Amino acid sequence: MSAFKSITFLDLSLNLISFIPAIFLRHNSRLLHLNLSHNNISAVEAIAFAYLIRLVSIDLSHNRLEYLNQSAFGQNILLPDLRHLLLNDNRLVSLDPLYLPGSLDSLLLHRNLLSDGLPRCVANNVQSAGVLTLSGNRMETLRPIDFQFTNQVIELQLSDMALDEIEEGTLDALKPLLVLDLSQNRLRSTHLPESTFWGLARLETLNLSHNLLGFVAGGLLRQARFLRILDLRNNS
Repeated sequence: MSAFKSITFLDLSLNLISFIPAIFLRHNSRLLHLNLSHNNISAVEAIAFAYLIRLVSIDLSHNRLEYLNQSAFGQNILLPDLRHLLLNDNRLVSLDPLYLPGSLDSLLLHRNLLSDGLPRCVANNVQSAGVLTLSGNRMETLRPIDFQFTNQVIELQLSDMALDEIEEGTLDALKPLLVLDLSQNRLRSTHLPESTFWGLARLETLNLSHNLLGFVAGGLLRQARFLRILDLRNNS
């Protein structure tokens, strides 16, 4: 689209695009917002977005992506201003070893096929993200390594994942967290250590509805002094 070098917002959603080549939009370096949602995209070539150095948001949601080329957003120099990346409602099994910009404020990954914990590229690189959505994936266990470096998250969506275990210390690094949604999982009281939420002193909203909790341990929420909303509906 070399004839439109000055555009800053480009909406290509609801088309039949299936492939993003490396030369895609290479002349549109002024672009700030790119919407590619609701297409049939199944492949993105290396450095396809690397030329869009001013880009603030990319919406790739509701496509057919099973993987992303590791250099789709660049390699040595990543998109320095990218704040919002929407990858929800695809078929992603893994993101590794994708190079992700560390500037992200929000990363939406819900309703994919991720199963083996938080992808390392997210855990290691997306350290400034405030919103992280993983709902509707296939993670059954969360481990301390999953959120070790994502310590700026204030909203974490983990609902509807068949999650049945949160290992002790998993959430300890998420000290700024305000909203945590663990609803519609398979959490049992016996697999929820009493110290699970102890590091979340700022937590305001906790959704544990639609799980298998037979009881709530007495000390489970003793550190959540600012908790305002607690949802325990439909447990057993």
